[in-house]
Amino acid sequence: MKLLHFSDLHIGMENYGKLDPITGLSTRLLDFFATFDFIVEKAIEEKVDAILFAGDAYKTRDPNPTQQRGFGERIKNLAKKVPVILVVGNHDTPNAEGKANTLDIYSALEIDNVWVSRKPELLTVSTKSGNLQIITLPWLHKNDYKTVAEKLKNLYDKIKTDSPAIFLSHAEVEGASFGSEKGLAIQNDVTIPLSLLTDRRLHYVALGHIHKHQVLSKDPLVVYSGSPQRIDFGEEKEEKGIILVTLSEALI
Repeated sequence: MKLLHFSDLHIGMENYGKLDPITGLSTRLLDFFATFDFIVEKAIEEKVDAILFAGDAYKTRDPNPTQQRGFGERIKNLAKKVPVILVVGNHDTPNAEGKANTLDIYSALEIDNVWVSRKPELLTVSTKSGNLQIITLPWLHKNDYKTVAEKLKNLYDKIKTDSPAIFLSHAEVEGASFGSEKGLAIQNDVTIPLSLLTDRRLHYVALGHIHKHQVLSKDPLVVYSGSPQRIDFGEEKEEKGIILVTLSEALI
């Protein structure tokens, strides 16, 4: 089973850009859309079984209609071909419980082949290569992290042995090395112990939030994909891209 993992698009970061005379849009916005187009093309080219988006679609909690349209068009194109699972990041999360997050529209419209997770849960998604179990840990309000260890243990105990299980999260994990994102707003300073994510029943852990690509564990593989597009010059020397991972049948 082949998966494509990416995160931290941050559409709306328009620093260092200028106005494109043809479209009337920021050249930086066009850069981010072009990066997302590459991800869509790569997913189709590689014939992946599922798309894992680990949070932070936009720069802010209030993206403008042009930014939302650009993100939505590309999600729709992906969903025509392959299941798309989205977890909510800190830049997607409203500052009040009752408000919708920036990804809730996909749940409200019940778009086929798109799942949005805004709470810890176990999803079972049907792919062309069989079922995929996905435990999610989206960005939570600070007080909600007090019970996260217990919630994850309960979810791990629900994992079935007949299909692969992966973990998809937007979180700050202990031992990770920060890049420029440490200076961005909307932080809660809660760090998740790495030991909570290394349950042997998991076959892969897909992380978002930290823009610097890094591997925190190899058994199971715990990976920050990093942001696919540079946010500012602080990320000039960082590797940027997406993660393609194949789950071996031997692991199941």
